[in-house]
Amino acid sequence: VDVRRLAGAGSLTAASTRRLVLVGAGYTGQRVAEGLARAGRAEMLVAALDDDPSKLGQRVGLVTVAGPISALPEIAAAHHPD
Repeated sequence: VDVRRLAGAGSLTAASTRRLVLVGAGYTGQRVAEGLARAGRAEMLVAALDDDPSKLGQRVGLVTVAGPISALPEIAAAHHPD
């Protein structure tokens, strides 16, 4: 996965930072989270979701898996992603 293509380039500022919820905390989700955690990205993870109960509470980049994908409406209301 080319995280640079997914995340884009740009400096991290409050006005330009996009808040994201990661759906899927498997191998690819982990790689995306790691790429977004690097300094200088214009995106910031605010939560992660995964339907695998064993991933609940596990770290994915700088966030933890907050619940199943079906919890997206509640997570979106709490974290205000873009």
